[in-house]
Amino acid sequence: MNDLARTLDGIARALKPGAGFGFLTHNQTLEAFTEIIWKWEYQGDSAKGGHDFHKFITPDDLTRFLAERGLTVRHVQGIAWTDAGPALAAEPAVSYMGYAIKN
Repeated sequence: MNDLARTLDGIARALKPGAGFGFLTHNQTLEAFTEIIWKWEYQGDSAKGGHDFHKFITPDDLTRFLAERGLTVRHVQGIAWTDAGPALAAEPAVSYMGYAIKN
C-alpha cells in the first residue's frame, strides 16, 4: 500500500490500547538521499527507482502522524549504513527505527 495515511489508519485500528508498533524507515534528508538513492541505487547494485525520496519521512512527521491516530512514540534510534552493515547511530540522519504505544 503506497498511501501512508491509510496504512497508519489501519495500524491504529488493529492495535488495542497498550499495544506496541515498531517501525524502521528512512529520513527525508540530504544524507538519506545520498546514502539510499545515490550510493545504493546509482553507484551500488540496488534496483534504480526502488526508493522514492518523496516517500521518506522525518521522525517529527511520523511522530505527529502517529499521535493523530492515538499512538505515542516512545523511542527513536538512528541507523547508520556502514561497510560492515547497519549500526546504531546517535542521530537519525539517514534511517531510523523506533516504537510507539497505542493510547
